[in-house]
Amino acid sequence: MTESASLQVFKSFANAFARKDLDAMMACLSDDFVWTLPDGTADPTGREVRGHAAVREAFRQRFFDHPATAPAFSDIGVEVLGDVLLVRYRVCASGGATGKVDACGIEIYRVKEGKLTHKDVYWKQVAWPEG
Repeated sequence: MTESASLQVFKSFANAFARKDLDAMMACLSDDFVWTLPDGTADPTGREVRGHAAVREAFRQRFFDHPATAPAFSDIGVEVLGDVLLVRYRVCASGGATGKVDACGIEIYRVKEGKLTHKDVYWKQVAWPEG
């Protein structure tokens, strides 16, 4: 896959996210998509969500069910390395399952056959959640 094709599928995903269009987001993902989150109890990987149906539900719960406490992203930068994308950003959230969060993050996306296949998320804590 070319770098421009990898970037295009990511842009389609990011634009769908910005529009809060879950169906369009899911259209960018492979059927066996894996989302590795920056939290959880499974050492050393954290929490993983696998497969289209489970990822759809996790996206809905985390980003769309409670808009007042959903994470907000800023300072976004994207680097493309063939079929790998590195996305840097700042994330802030006021509550919810993770509590108050203010962190810098990086996500590693993998692309295969025109679809995102993996989203691996890492956060560098700026302010640790209370509790």
